[in-house]
Amino acid sequence: MGYRRRLSGYLLLFVAAAAAGLFGTSFAAHDAPARSGRRVIHVTARKFAYEPAEITLAAHKPVLLEIVAIDGLHGFAVPDLGIRADLLAGQVVRLEFTPERVGTFPFHCDNFCGAGHEEMAGTIRVTAVADARTPDPGQAIAPAAPEPTSPPPATLARLQQAVFGPRCAVCHSGGGNALPTVLDLSSAAASRRSLIGARSVEDPALARVEAGLPERSLLVQKLEAAGPGSAARMPFGGPYLTPAEIAEVRQWITEGASDGR
Repeated sequence: MGYRRRLSGYLLLFVAAAAAGLFGTSFAAHDAPARSGRRVIHVTARKFAYEPAEITLAAHKPVLLEIVAIDGLHGFAVPDLGIRADLLAGQVVRLEFTPERVGTFPFHCDNFCGAGHEEMAGTIRVTAVADARTPDPGQAIAPAAPEPTSPPPATLARLQQAVFGPRCAVCHSGGGNALPTVLDLSSAAASRRSLIGARSVEDPALARVEAGLPERSLLVQKLEAAGPGSAARMPFGGPYLTPAEIAEVRQWITEGASDGR
């Protein structure tokens, strides 16, 4: 009976010390979800490691650790902050506290869990000001939005490789005396001669490519099936160019139909 009274007294003293902040931490262990405004960090424990093993916190900011053991009995003890809990496999243990001191505080497993037990440890780093530039290992961080970039300049060399060569030169090979083979798109040099400033056989009032004027270029009308030169959409019979590919052709013509040399 006397032993039980002494044990109860010790427990009351420990709880009072923690509540008074003697360990530099305001601490509570409970099964309720974190209150609004509390930061939640999820921790897993398994033989013989914690994930994350390093946790960065801001002083005077409340936090809730949700810890679950994966493969058996473990412990979670942070002696310098007065925090300790048993971790049973599959059960979430919630530890809510507010770190009051700046510093680095090691934590470890204090329930023997096998040959690697002594290596099962980690650290809590408490900073004076939350470092927003450093990702928190215990909290998902949204990836930074990429910086907007300008599209690369459209050149005949790029279009020859991506469009004219593989998609158009199948028919426009330059090996005949009439369309389609009279038109040669088999190489960048041939495409330059056949397209830029060259008058259309079908409509001599139009150039196949009028530098700076995509709307006046027969090539664009053929690709989009729009305008006077759109009787037969190209590539003939499909598959047709995607909107992005047509946009690059338009960009090339608008920028002066550079040959990329």
